[in-house]
Amino acid sequence: TVTTRVIDTPASVRRVAVPGKTATVTTRVVDAPASARSVAVPGKTATVTTRVIDTPASVRRIAVPGKTATISTRVTAEPASVRRVAVPGKTATVTTRELATPATVRRIAGVYSDGSGAGAGGGTAIVDASGNVIRGAVGVNANGQAVDGSGNIIRGADGAGIAARVASIGGGSAGGVRTATIQTRVIDAPASVRRVAVPGKTATITTRVQDQAPTVRRVAIPGKTQTVTRRVIANAATVRRVAVPGKTATIQRRVLATPASVRRIATDATFKTINRREKVSDEQLQWREILCETNASPEVIRRLQQALRERGYYQGSIDGAYNASTTAAVTRYQRSAGEGTGGLTMDTLKSLGIAFR
Repeated sequence: TVTTRVIDTPASVRRVAVPGKTATVTTRVVDAPASARSVAVPGKTATVTTRVIDTPASVRRIAVPGKTATISTRVTAEPASVRRVAVPGKTATVTTRELATPATVRRIAGVYSDGSGAGAGGGTAIVDASGNVIRGAVGVNANGQAVDGSGNIIRGADGAGIAARVASIGGGSAGGVRTATIQTRVIDAPASVRRVAVPGKTATITTRVQDQAPTVRRVAIPGKTQTVTRRVIANAATVRRVAVPGKTATIQRRVLATPASVRRIATDATFKTINRREKVSDEQLQWREILCETNASPEVIRRLQQALRERGYYQGSIDGAYNASTTAAVTRYQRSAGEGTGGLTMDTLKSLGIAFR
């Protein structure tokens, strides 16, 4: 296999529009013509120091007040007196215990908590929460616990007081009711109060009594004297005429040393540089050699794209394809370089430093 490069399209020449060339010409022109103007020159001033009378001398009357001093003296604000004060009597509360109801003995019948009978007959009994009569109980204390005849709390097997209440028990006898003999302590003689003659006790009490009623008498209290030092007016206040000398002050003021005048000053003309573009040649059509499709290989196009990117005219990818973005970048470069537009010419490749052979 032999690979041979042949000309697919022969080289050709086409007409390319070459824009007219412009050049910057620097010319000095008169921006403002020379003229003469009037300038107001202000008058010159100088500071002159002169001593003048600020306030004329005068005589004025000054009132000299009399001198006084404060003297402290102690006087009686309220005379001494005697008054009668009532002292209330003292009382005390004495608490005594008295018998409200005499003790009594009654017989009751019921069933004890162990199941034994308590006898027959109606009345009331001290029973527990289950309704069984509590053996030896004669009453219920304020805490709801059963007590015996001595007032002691009757306790159960666990040592706690037995909760009790007073219950009514009906009369009659039932078959199989067991009886038991109960020994109880009863009051043979009820408590009573008797009057006992207690002989009175005597003691010697020393008491201070009033021998004479209080009286009020007038006592002459001699006056107390003391030496008080105080400042008094030796000479009465007077008014005298005092000569007050006039006051002088240094005043700085600006006075006119030279009157204002007007003088004419010649002002030179001013120039400035103006840059403008002038056409030095007309636009024309010229024949330029362009790059044919045979020589426009991908490698040449990639180098073209790289060169345009380095100069800031191309922002696309380096892919070796002569597409629309590459063509626009070539046109922008040709316009900035003053070359003809309309195609990729050999001059453009040379200015970019690209060799295609």
